[in-house]
Amino acid sequence: MRFFLSGSPFVIKVGAQPDASKVRVTGPGVEHGILATYQSRFIVETRGAGAGQLTVRIRGPKGKRLPLRQKLR
Repeated sequence: MRFFLSGSPFVIKVGAQPDASKVRVTGPGVEHGILATYQSRFIVETRGAGAGQLTVRIRGPKGKRLPLRQKLR
């Protein structure tokens, strides 16, 4: 049994997989050690990496998740 959809065939654009190797993280938050009351900033640059989901996790020295405040530009 065959079915035909009105307007077919349809063109579907398929993008490339994201390239995580093109993601760059810079700033003092990734360049220096951690102190008990240390507050820092860092930038995650995803230009050229393609479409995808970005996940950022900050963990303390014992693996405990630390709070993260984000500012998107």
